Amino acid sequence: ALQALPLLRLDRTYTAVRAASPTSDEDHGAFRVHPLHAAAVHAKSCAPRAGSPRASIIAGPEWLSLLPPLVTLVASVALRQVILAMLLGVWSGALLLQAGVPLPLMPLTSLLRVFDTYLCGAFVSAEHAGVILFTSLLGGTIGLVQRSGGAVGLANLVKPLFTSRRRGLVSTAALGSLVFFDDYSSILIVGNSLRPLIAAVRISRAKLAFISHAVGVCLASLSPVSSWVGLQLGYLAATYEQLGALGGAGAAFGQADPFVGFMTTLPVRYFPLSMLAYVAIVAATATDHGPMAAEEANAARAADALEARAAAAGGVAASVSIDLPDAEQPGASLGPTDPRPGTPLRSRNALIPFSTVVVVAACGMLVQGATALAALPAAIRPPLTLVTALRYADSVTALVWGSAAGWLASLGLCLSQRLLSVDEAMQAWVGGIKDVLEPTIVLLLAWALGHVIADVGTATFLARALQAGLPAWGLAALVSLLSYVISFACGSSFGTMGILFPLVGPLALAVGGGDFAFVHRCFGAVMGGSLLGNVCSPISDTTILASLATRTPVDAHVKMSTPYVALAGLVALVFGDLAVGLGAYPPLAAIGVCTGVLYVAHKW
Repeated sequence: ALQALPLLRLDRTYTAVRAASPTSDEDHGAFRVHPLHAAAVHAKSCAPRAGSPRASIIAGPEWLSLLPPLVTLVASVALRQVILAMLLGVWSGALLLQAGVPLPLMPLTSLLRVFDTYLCGAFVSAEHAGVILFTSLLGGTIGLVQRSGGAVGLANLVKPLFTSRRRGLVSTAALGSLVFFDDYSSILIVGNSLRPLIAAVRISRAKLAFISHAVGVCLASLSPVSSWVGLQLGYLAATYEQLGALGGAGAAFGQADPFVGFMTTLPVRYFPLSMLAYVAIVAATATDHGPMAAEEANAARAADALEARAAAAGGVAASVSIDLPDAEQPGASLGPTDPRPGTPLRSRNALIPFSTVVVVAACGMLVQGATALAALPAAIRPPLTLVTALRYADSVTALVWGSAAGWLASLGLCLSQRLLSVDEAMQAWVGGIKDVLEPTIVLLLAWALGHVIADVGTATFLARALQAGLPAWGLAALVSLLSYVISFACGSSFGTMGILFPLVGPLALAVGGGDFAFVHRCFGAVMGGSLLGNVCSPISDTTILASLATRTPVDAHVKMSTPYVALAGLVALVFGDLAVGLGAYPPLAAIGVCTGVLYVAHKW
């Protein structure tokens, strides 16, 4: 049966890995692909073709399987460009699989395999296509909501709350919480909408950049309905396939639902939860430390000087700064998703579409799950409950339904209120899709990297090498630390997840003995720790967006934010992942402990 599995496509034909792979200890020095391991990745994305020849694997030490992730890491640091780094990682893996090809042609044939095998394979999977479609539809919906003025309308809900510094800080965090569906939208809306208001309440632009950046990224990564969720579901689905194909304890993961797995990881993503708690502490106490304290003092002095000049001139003390939103600047050109001057800024034009996405996706999952349960034989049919319905639902399809319904709802609102013409609405929709194009490309490359890592056996090698010497209590903390380092180096959460998921899944399965909670705690460490670079790396796209939206220099934003991010990351690592691994307290209790430690550390 294993000999018939289509696994690799090397010479423009689909080929199979022979099942007679060496398994004895003396054979472990030879580089090989585990048949079940590779089958997990390619079973859905590749179809066999009659008469395919067998694949041949390049001979060499097994540690060469580490080459793809190492090349990706080194290239991401050297080039500071995650897309090129991941392409090089896939190419290096394909190079290892070119046995039988003349040596001078190996670089060229490996490059061809990157595109005609691994990237094509990432496209053709039905589940991958669903994730890409959902992400694109939701991105288009967000673009339409922004163009209709609904996104700015949400911002206007909290503007009247700017009556003091503390209330201004809390309102800034609250607005970021309202725009939970996308990190780009949250950062741009909060930064551009509230920048004219902060000077009057003595808040610096660097503080606005920190809060809008941290809340926008962390909340979008945790929200079940956001531009992040489809990408994360894609990573989980691919890892479940990978573990299921390993057999044994991993077989149960082959049938696991990605959405249920996503929800399971939420309470153990200690870094974003700690970061959000820290933002709340900073806002509620209205106190600062480090470079941010000096910057806030400068903002207060500037506001006092402005009021003194106004009083000396016999005028009214300034209540707001003179900044205008970009779309209102004289002579400013509008982008495809910017509202036209004079557009009514109605919050319902954002609330209705996003509520539609949530309701339709949730109902779709419940209906699908109930239908799937009803189709099971009575002897093995579990009782119909909320958990079992979600367990048997096709979550990606339901999210596609929800994003499509949200787009149609937003389109209907725009046309019925005559806010946009049909052409303008479609331009805004396409503009929103373009905004999520780059992360979608990163996701496709991450899938391709996961495929080639599976083909060369990296995860199997690491799991066997580390299983004996790595204690289970330290794995989640180690994974978080690796996520911190990699995400800061490459500036991409998605790229970091793509690098680590194919490695951490089999390793957590082996070290934890197949325990569901342990494996998902390690997944939570990947999905949570990968955010650190996104909120403080100088090459992160969201760092640059936060600087642009708040008119804060990038270096100043990084300098002011890093002490806060580093403290939250350290507390999450020690009092979250490590303490829970040692059994000091339950996973949920760690959230409260981290929050308390952050409060004490901040006050001290």
